[in-house]
Amino acid sequence: MKLQSAGNVLQVNVTKLRLLGRSYSNVHVTCPRFDWQGNRLTCKKGQLRTSSFAAGIDFEYLIAQQELHLALAPGGAENWRAMAAFNGESWQANLGASAASLAQLASFLPKDAPVPSRGTLSGTLNLEGKGAELRRVDANLAVDDLNFADPSGLHAGEKIAASLKLVGTRAGGGLNWNSDIVWNKGEVFWSPLYIPSGGHRLRANGAFVEERLHVTEGSLQVAQLGAVQFSGDWSTKGGLEQGRAAATQLDAKTLYTLLLKPFLDKTALDALDASGGITFELRYADAELQQLDLQLLDVSIEDQRKRFAIQHLNGSLPWNRRGTGEATLEFAAASVSGIPIGKLQTRVKSEGFDFAIDELELPILDGKLAMNAVRVWREDSNWRWKFRGVLLPISMEALTKALGGPVMRGVLAATIPEVTYADGRVDVVGAVAIRVFDGDVVIDNVSLADFLGPAPRLNADVQMRNLDLGLLTSTFKFGSIDGRIDADLKALELSNWKPVKFDAKVQSSAGNYRKKISQQAVQNISSLGGAGAAAAIQRSFLGFFKEFGYDQIGLSCRLRNNVCEMAGVASTPQGYLIVKGGGIPAITVLGYNRSVGWNELIERLSRVIQSNAQPIIR
Repeated sequence: MKLQSAGNVLQVNVTKLRLLGRSYSNVHVTCPRFDWQGNRLTCKKGQLRTSSFAAGIDFEYLIAQQELHLALAPGGAENWRAMAAFNGESWQANLGASAASLAQLASFLPKDAPVPSRGTLSGTLNLEGKGAELRRVDANLAVDDLNFADPSGLHAGEKIAASLKLVGTRAGGGLNWNSDIVWNKGEVFWSPLYIPSGGHRLRANGAFVEERLHVTEGSLQVAQLGAVQFSGDWSTKGGLEQGRAAATQLDAKTLYTLLLKPFLDKTALDALDASGGITFELRYADAELQQLDLQLLDVSIEDQRKRFAIQHLNGSLPWNRRGTGEATLEFAAASVSGIPIGKLQTRVKSEGFDFAIDELELPILDGKLAMNAVRVWREDSNWRWKFRGVLLPISMEALTKALGGPVMRGVLAATIPEVTYADGRVDVVGAVAIRVFDGDVVIDNVSLADFLGPAPRLNADVQMRNLDLGLLTSTFKFGSIDGRIDADLKALELSNWKPVKFDAKVQSSAGNYRKKISQQAVQNISSLGGAGAAAAIQRSFLGFFKEFGYDQIGLSCRLRNNVCEMAGVASTPQGYLIVKGGGIPAITVLGYNRSVGWNELIERLSRVIQSNAQPIIR
């Protein structure tokens, strides 16, 4: 340090200065009106310069009283005021700022903290203490037009206006405090949360004792959401030790959009519309949630992709980690994949993270799904569930209309063995038996992964026996076929509900029954054979009869790599038999294309159903 004085001019040059943990080089102070009279040192109209900062400076130091008054004017409306006084071991310090640049404070922040790029600070900070002990703090600060960001891009804010009021007073071995923080406007991204606007307020009081922050009473008011009351203890070393929180009638839409959705990205719950209210009270201790009492008040949830919905959900759900409880749940209506579900009322028993429902009935269209032994539990930090059930007869006409597909006749009923869920996968332990089209369907080896996700994956084996062809063909406007068929669909693999692999075979059922096929069905079956398909009769002869006899119908497809390897009842030199004639008049239909692209086959079937395309007859 170099000190020079000539007349009333004082110059101080410091090569290196360390202050508040920061280092400054080439610090120059010039006082053109410096005065030292007895106990008082004063500097008027001075200048302070460092390698990165310049400001006008005035100061006064009272030697006997050990009292310093300092004013800095960096320029414009910005100014800083400071006072420090010592009286033996007791001391006090006051700091005031007006329109102070927050960007200038960036060097005082921790290395990894978000850095302010603009904005101003105004207000006062008053401190009192004795030795190394802080006895009182009184802060009244406000920031305006604050922008900040960190290098990672995970934390940023723009145009923020906020204020802080904090009062702390030493009491015994701790510091009692009271705070009030108001966030008036501006937007913040604090990954993964995005808060688009202000209007929030946090008020709390408590004590800071031996590296522990105790909140006696706190209230967080979030715009359009509601208020949460809380209390608890935080350790500066170990985090939250214990706490309580409660809220009444939180807005479900804001709760989902603002706080829940960011944590549900790329899950089945990442695109919902919600409404209604939520009330809760919880207790946290020993690093775990201990108790939760949740009230659902007329909550409605609808998936934006139209996969599921719940309307007017109400419930009371008391839960205790180490105790038992019984919850009540009810909703007015729901839907899954467009299938409507009627009103539900049920009770859920709980013991820790184990939840059970003895019996549950879900009205589905004109039937119902009756489930029993429903259980949901947590094991090794993962959720699992299982149930058994029976699907009581549902009108196929109503079901297919709800699904938006071709209208089918008859009823659907099923016996459902144990269904389990674990590690994101649904498995059916045993075979699902279904009664449809007056025949029997058995679905076995069923597994479903990511069932509510963006790309569900299904594996199964399907066996169909003695299905009524009349009911089946009339559903798809295929033309009428009287008879019965068996079908096997082995090693079925669906991805996002689209086939990627299977071995399929359809053939006439054994037994004696009427076997007739209409002219329209002959034409459509021939069309499925491709451009080379042909009926083994003359076009003129085909026109004489409305229906024909047959002995067997058969068609198979082995799907691999989006190509279907096709076969029929039997092979011929030209191709394969799809319909083997029998009776009078009889008709035989041949297929010539053994390898057909899956998409092309689907297009042919679509044309058949929609326009009844004409075959090539030779």
